[in-house]
Amino acid sequence: MDNIFALTDSIHVIKQTIEVSSPLQNISILDTIYKIATVCIAFINVCLVIYIFVRNNNKDNKNSEKNRKMSLLKTLILDYNMKYLYLFFEDLRKETNKLTVANLSNDAKREINEKLLLYGNELRQKFIDPFLAIDSKLYDNILHSIDILLDNMTNSIFDEGINLSHAPKFEELIINKITNTKTHIIKLLFEYSGE
Repeated sequence: MDNIFALTDSIHVIKQTIEVSSPLQNISILDTIYKIATVCIAFINVCLVIYIFVRNNNKDNKNSEKNRKMSLLKTLILDYNMKYLYLFFEDLRKETNKLTVANLSNDAKREINEKLLLYGNELRQKFIDPFLAIDSKLYDNILHSIDILLDNMTNSIFDEGINLSHAPKFEELIINKITNTKTHIIKLLFEYSGE
């Protein structure tokens, strides 16, 4: 009987030893680590998907805003109002040709300058002001270019030291400035990207 009890005790001790040092317990720790890693990877994937979705959505919004601005520029301004820009520069050339007359009186100069300023005001109202609806920076750049041109022309007209009836001087101070300003404005319009 003692042997049966000893055998039972031995079996019980062996059973406890197997349970304590069993690889099944190590597998449960690895299984727990695996489950935690899987949850972490799933969480990172969800965060990554949300980030990509938000980024693409913002990019799409920016692209649609750019396309909308470009469409507005083309539809509202360029299709209907570009003629006013070209007309303005033609009128400037015609009016400034009157400056080539020798010994022009101050009253005649004042009259020419007032017409130039009137043309500038008409251009602002018909061509430049609509740019405020699309892009204020583009508006400012175009308006600034026209203002500089008209200021330079006014200064050249009334400067007693400048003889505009001399063809090369007229070409340099009037015609070249008109051409450069026209080119600069067209370049601004061409480079506009809607941003």
